[in-house]
Amino acid sequence: VETGNFNLVLPVGINAVGHFLVEYDPYRLVMREFAGDAKRGGNVYAKLVGDRFVFMDAQDAEYAWAAELRSAVAHSFAQKMANQFARVGLDLPEWIREKN
Repeated sequence: VETGNFNLVLPVGINAVGHFLVEYDPYRLVMREFAGDAKRGGNVYAKLVGDRFVFMDAQDAEYAWAAELRSAVAHSFAQKMANQFARVGLDLPEWIREKN
């Protein structure tokens, strides 16, 4: 993110950091399909390209490995995202919502 809120700081160069925002809202998420390696149990592996690790999705788009999160930070992000997926979305008329 250029300005505003961020919840993750990652290195983006030798002496530089970038501010990133992990999005929790399922409506704003974009799901990408990655083809797993059938010979290796269907897992997805990165390939070393130059000096960075790159993942290829099913449409051959490249995604560079940015960082490895500490397990507690990754667990916190996963828990916050899971809470958003667990929310029940009701489509009720306004007068019914106001009664409750």
